[in-house]
Amino acid sequence: MRIPIFLLLPAAIFTFTSGCRDGSAELLHEKPVGQPTLELPDAMTMLFGNFDVKTQSSTALMEDKSATKHDRKPMIVRSLFRTGTIQAGEQRLVLVTYSVPRGETFDCHQCSPTIGMAVFSQSQRHWSVEASDASVTESGSWGRPPTNVQLLQIGPERQAIQIREVYRGGGETTTILQVLVPWKGGIRLGLYRVISDDDLGGCGDPELLPCYSNRRTLNFIPMGEAEYYDVELRLAGTDLPESDTLPANKARVVRGLEILTFQDGKYVRASRRGDVTSEDHFVGGGEDVQ
Repeated sequence: MRIPIFLLLPAAIFTFTSGCRDGSAELLHEKPVGQPTLELPDAMTMLFGNFDVKTQSSTALMEDKSATKHDRKPMIVRSLFRTGTIQAGEQRLVLVTYSVPRGETFDCHQCSPTIGMAVFSQSQRHWSVEASDASVTESGSWGRPPTNVQLLQIGPERQAIQIREVYRGGGETTTILQVLVPWKGGIRLGLYRVISDDDLGGCGDPELLPCYSNRRTLNFIPMGEAEYYDVELRLAGTDLPESDTLPANKARVVRGLEILTFQDGKYVRASRRGDVTSEDHFVGGGEDVQ
């Protein structure tokens, strides 16, 4: 049985409104709350120790362990996505944040905000931080965060965040999928893949590169009693020619299947057959992909 990636969590799960700005060192402590929901100011204060109600933001220094390029810089942290959910019978709040350098111009094409995530759980009307990392990855451009962020079911009682970001330039359009997974009190970048690529915005001239378009479909596959589903990625479409196979102006057909299993907080390849694309090699989607 396959579970399509877009089969996300049911609408009966309640959703909190979003809004935010600014970031500071993580403070992982409990906070009593006199109501069943955790409001944004309380959640951000629990994470960063401060929250400006007027600007809807916190201020933070990203830790040295950060995978991003803004280590030890003051950052402005804002809310990007929030939703309430029930996991293993307990009420939780999932918060995704984005951060940009404080006091710096940050509006170039490659200026991607730092993406963080936190999961809060409630016990006897007390909220605590179950897992968090303010600098998991980067996504977006021109200093703006991605807009396609959703809660995703990756196991019978396991949830994650998926981010799909579309990048455009020079007639090429590429979609990157990132999956952020809570793991042992932190957040891991559990999956990073190119899921679509084409040059349909600039092809057609016989003197230039050929028109091509390829896509990957993503399915989650339950595996018996396993806590986490397996992932199936199916590639189909066309791609740029390989240097010694086709004429430079003729696209090649690509087909492929990749199976990944969940290990130590991320999805790793169990098997693969067929092709990879030129964009895979460029952004790290080939053999060395995470």
